[in-house]
Amino acid sequence: MTQARVFAFDFDGVIADSAPAYVAAINAAAEPLGATRRMDLQMLADMPAYAHALSARQVGLSEARTAQYSAALREHFHRQAAPPLHRCMGAVLQRLSTAGEVIVLSANAEAAIAAALTDLGVQPTAVYAGRAASAKAEVLKLLSERAKVVMVGDTLADCHAARDAGVAAVAVAWGWQSEPLLASAGVPVMANAVDLEAWLLAWSVVP
Repeated sequence: MTQARVFAFDFDGVIADSAPAYVAAINAAAEPLGATRRMDLQMLADMPAYAHALSARQVGLSEARTAQYSAALREHFHRQAAPPLHRCMGAVLQRLSTAGEVIVLSANAEAAIAAALTDLGVQPTAVYAGRAASAKAEVLKLLSERAKVVMVGDTLADCHAARDAGVAAVAVAWGWQSEPLLASAGVPVMANAVDLEAWLLAWSVVP
């Protein structure tokens, strides 16, 4: 019997262009608390592992302000309008659904993911929301027990989740982290959606 294929997609960065909104939320949260620097997209892209405490240090906040900053950051980010979508990904996800199961595996909230997928006209096989890096690895490992799985992400955390689960990974260059940083994980990095789709389809036909 032919083994099933599962294409697991991260949401933020890969499907939704949320990095600019997150940078804006960081600055809105940090400035009233005495930040000495402003976050920008390049600073975010060069962070090997994102954490609130790390971004607080990056903008010059004291450790004593971290908890207050973290709460304010979450509030500012979730208060913003939904980020724009990488609309080309809608067609990619739809076409891939004919070659295997398409799932979304993300730390974001289920409601935000569902609204975006509806907007893109995509009906995934499953959505696993609210999953941090370690939880992503658990989901991927469980899926790999019945299928050949690939993780499509935009951060080192996504690549490492795939590695920890023993599944394939591919990264996109248009997400949160920089291409050189992603390449350091030893995974292919795709420059655009056309190349990504071609890579995934080629991966899917290899036994």
